[in-house]
Amino acid sequence: MRALELVAIFLLLVSIARYAVPRTKRPPWLLYAPILSALTLILHAFIEGTRWQMAPAYVLCALLLAISAPALLKAPPMQAPPLSGARRFFSVVAILLGFVVWLFAAALPYALPVFELPKPTGIYAVGTTQFDWTDNARIETLAPKDSSVNKRDNEHRSLTVQVWYPANLAANAAPMRYWPNAKAAGAALSQAGGLPNFLFNHLALVETHSYRDATLIADKTFPIVVFSHGIWGIASQNTVQMEELASHGYVVFSIAHPYESLATHFSDGRVVSWSPEHRKQFGEAGRNAYKEGVKPFSETKDSQQQETLLRKVFELQHMAMKTVSVWTDDTRFVVDQIERLNIGEIPSPFKGRLNANRVGVMGHSFGGSTAGQFCAIDKRCKAGINMDGLQWGTVLDQPIASPFMIMHSDDAARAQGETRMNDLIYGKGNNPLVRIQIKGSLHGNYSDFGFASPWLNDFGAMGAIDPQRMEIVINRLILAFFGKHLRDEDSPLLKTADKFPEVELQSRNL
Repeated sequence: MRALELVAIFLLLVSIARYAVPRTKRPPWLLYAPILSALTLILHAFIEGTRWQMAPAYVLCALLLAISAPALLKAPPMQAPPLSGARRFFSVVAILLGFVVWLFAAALPYALPVFELPKPTGIYAVGTTQFDWTDNARIETLAPKDSSVNKRDNEHRSLTVQVWYPANLAANAAPMRYWPNAKAAGAALSQAGGLPNFLFNHLALVETHSYRDATLIADKTFPIVVFSHGIWGIASQNTVQMEELASHGYVVFSIAHPYESLATHFSDGRVVSWSPEHRKQFGEAGRNAYKEGVKPFSETKDSQQQETLLRKVFELQHMAMKTVSVWTDDTRFVVDQIERLNIGEIPSPFKGRLNANRVGVMGHSFGGSTAGQFCAIDKRCKAGINMDGLQWGTVLDQPIASPFMIMHSDDAARAQGETRMNDLIYGKGNNPLVRIQIKGSLHGNYSDFGFASPWLNDFGAMGAIDPQRMEIVINRLILAFFGKHLRDEDSPLLKTADKFPEVELQSRNL
């Protein structure tokens, strides 16, 4: 919780606790606790901003003010009459009910906080901007059948790309919010996934360390990193990594893949949410692939049988194979556009400032699989990172030649299936390879979502590792890997991760 929220919640507790103290022993100042609570909440509204998670606290404060009003408006009698048995019983019940309501009022903003992202550690401030690009060579194939896109002939594939870069800041610059279009995105999510419109509104209050359209650092060229989110994720889901890389002198392009992201925000105000139809098909294919391929794979140690089962998984999960093909084409198109930015064909401050010969590609989950597929088929990839994603595509038969790092979570179930599948796939190549496994992490820890709620690990969405510690570990590893292969900077961290006891590291041909 934010500072004023904490103070207000504490004062509300004091206001309720006042009634648990015998009248003759109540300090006079306790009478004014509800007023102090109300004043704190007013300051909170103006300084921090209101949010729906605090609604129970607002209501509780109003009730306590109303209950306290008679005593505040006139002096209490010198000696209050004793309470009857019935009144004493109802008084105890009311106090207990007040504590229950207070617990709910405190738990809700704690469970869904306006979280703080770690500050980037590099020497540069971070700017951010957005491009909307249309690939006129491709027709949109992922839109739902009943969408307006499919009602128009020859609708081309359109993408949004958010960019983070080293910047100079103006004196009055204000940081960008984590999800400035939270209201519009919430409505899109509600329509697509049956979620309440207001559920994510508080993300509009989370501040990043990025500054919209800040001035690009002059007289330098920077290596490039292209990022893809996970399936049903968002382009900003790894803002911590994007800001960290930009602060160390990289320009990072994060692609929002429409109809397979939670919400894609175009500059004209359009918000494209996921396709429920596509997600249903994806899930059905995934269940069949798990039952007939992944599960038997995890139960055998015969390498020939494993490869046969892996190919069966690829065949059954045809939706994933289609998606990795589309996302890889998205990535190739974005790299084409980056080259056009660099030579000035697309007007922007990036002309002549991008080292188009030093392109790294990375992603989380399905975005990591996309990175692997791109690096297997496009020589412009100089280094790639897969953050805990099963590798789909043609990599089994077309091994990656460029340096690559695969990062795995510490999930026992995934280790039996997807992690071993990746070992088989990446084992086919002879490229420089770093294999990472982080103890105490789960799939969601490889994104910003570890900060979203302290209760997520109780529901199996996050591992036991502290989110701040997780970010330190993966940021250091990513910087070391891209530093070596995009900047020719040697790093002993890629050979031994003894500074991080939670990291298990294996390498090949470094």
